[in-house]
Amino acid sequence: MRPIRALLIVLALASTCGATGFVRLADEAELPWPDNWYLGSDSLAFPFRLIYQNDSAEILIFRSVIGADQAIRNHRELKQAVDLVITDVIDSLPGARLQTSTGFYDTVRAGFVLEFTSLDTISSAIVQHRLAGILYREPDGGQLLFTLWGKAPTAIFADVKPAMKMMQEGFAFRGDHEPEVFVGGGRNWWPFVMIGIAVAALVLLRSRRRAGSAPVPRGGTWRCECGLTNVADTPLCRRCGRARPPAVPR
Repeated sequence: MRPIRALLIVLALASTCGATGFVRLADEAELPWPDNWYLGSDSLAFPFRLIYQNDSAEILIFRSVIGADQAIRNHRELKQAVDLVITDVIDSLPGARLQTSTGFYDTVRAGFVLEFTSLDTISSAIVQHRLAGILYREPDGGQLLFTLWGKAPTAIFADVKPAMKMMQEGFAFRGDHEPEVFVGGGRNWWPFVMIGIAVAALVLLRSRRRAGSAPVPRGGTWRCECGLTNVADTPLCRRCGRARPPAVPR
């Protein structure tokens, strides 16, 4: 999609999602910051994690470097790389089911969006994913890949998807980059796949550790058997749907 069209979509989403402004990432990128989302840590460097309310949904943001001799040169190579990410990364996740796969090209950048589900082996809950990759070309001929991986339980995904979409479509790299993303580079797109594998590994690791990493909401919390911390007034777990134990005070 063209930059003007992308901006119009972001503005429209912002009006419906209640964006409170923009958040700056590592002083080189920014994205819209919706209401009820906050940074999961005080890190000043990639990767970043934004979480929704009581940690019931998240979006992880990674930055990866592709050398000039390994850069993706055109739409065909990008599609081949994405197909391998689907085969070698997504299909390897427990119970994975790909739903949609789309690409985009805005001259200055290109990328893809994948939507799929997988099984959380800890809670046995179905998780919905929206994974976006955004590619820019640096002045030295190399490329930067920014991966924005959103995930949430299927029960609440429809509620948080507009905010995820707004952050992914509104993401912008503000560092030095070339006006054409596909000029120059080599033919080896295998590093793109390896980046996807690394991102998948990080996502799975963080999903197992995130229960103890999020800020504690006001009003108290209770811990579900699946490991997720919920706010005190939540009667059902936002991840797996289990009821709050009777012994836990409101």
